[in-house]
Amino acid sequence: GSVFFLFAHGLEYSFTDQKQFQSVSVFGCILFTLLSTCLVQLYVLVSGIVSSPLEGALLGLSTSLSSLSIVLSYLHDQKLLHSTHGKVMVGFLTSQGVMMGLVFSIPPALSSGAVTVAGISLALLRALFSGMVVLSCGFFIASRPMPALLRILNKNKQTSSYDSEELYLLGVVSLAMVMALLTEFLGLSLDLGAFFAGIMLAGTPYMERTSKAVQPLASVFAAMLFASIGMIFNLSFFYNNLGSIIVVVLQLVLVKVIVVTTVVRLFDFSWETAIHTGIGLGHVGEFSLLFSSKLQAHNLLSRRVYLLFLAATITTLVSAPLVLRIYRVVSPKLLRRILLSSSKPYE
Repeated sequence: GSVFFLFAHGLEYSFTDQKQFQSVSVFGCILFTLLSTCLVQLYVLVSGIVSSPLEGALLGLSTSLSSLSIVLSYLHDQKLLHSTHGKVMVGFLTSQGVMMGLVFSIPPALSSGAVTVAGISLALLRALFSGMVVLSCGFFIASRPMPALLRILNKNKQTSSYDSEELYLLGVVSLAMVMALLTEFLGLSLDLGAFFAGIMLAGTPYMERTSKAVQPLASVFAAMLFASIGMIFNLSFFYNNLGSIIVVVLQLVLVKVIVVTTVVRLFDFSWETAIHTGIGLGHVGEFSLLFSSKLQAHNLLSRRVYLLFLAATITTLVSAPLVLRIYRVVSPKLLRRILLSSSKPYE
């Protein structure tokens, strides 16, 4: 579901506009991930949720991930994709997508034996190599085969007597799936490949037609994505552990909002941008569900802790769009009162 959704939103991404946010996107994301992991690890150890520092660190790493699908949907609906905080959010989440290659290689490495510096270095080099291969293939496809394919499909519409929208849709969907499968094969995520495929088409003469063709698919499969997340929700466990889940949700959101806001502010962005970015990334993303399931499958996470954080993750996913929209409405008045000393305009 997220493949077509992110492919459609990748069409609106601009590398040119994103250049000035490279430092906060890369180094800010790394700093945020480290701080968030350490603080969540400390919280779960002190509260007695886990007894192992390793289990706490893995939980912290899992909950540091946010949802690119939810954030892009919010930014697109509110027409904030080209705002300062919108670009910072997308930069953070794009960097997280690249880091996922390393993150998802951790459970098999830990379950196979002792963790060594050589093993960690090898996993890091593998992830970096995968990223370089994806970028190289993407730039090659964008420069040669893709324009030729799109020209043929577009020419077919002008010369044929029948409607060729189906053929054009099949062509662009094939492009999205090829990039998605390539990134998955290299140990990265399907979503990152689809998003990158959309970026390859952004700014081309075929962007508008591609967006119109893919939008129905993106809407249908995005609905299926969130429906499938709801299907793994355990209502009886949620009801029996409601108090614990609410406390965990509030703690996770508080930690992420404070850490993101602080990190963005350190890169000399205004308080308005920092707070809006913190609120936008204050939830736990769907990739945390995948990562925590991998941890549980490799016996690195107990069943109860897995179910507790599964319920907390889904709760933040469901509530994130509502929280973002409420904040969008109340933030102008709230920020004017709290941040009177800020000299920068609202971004």
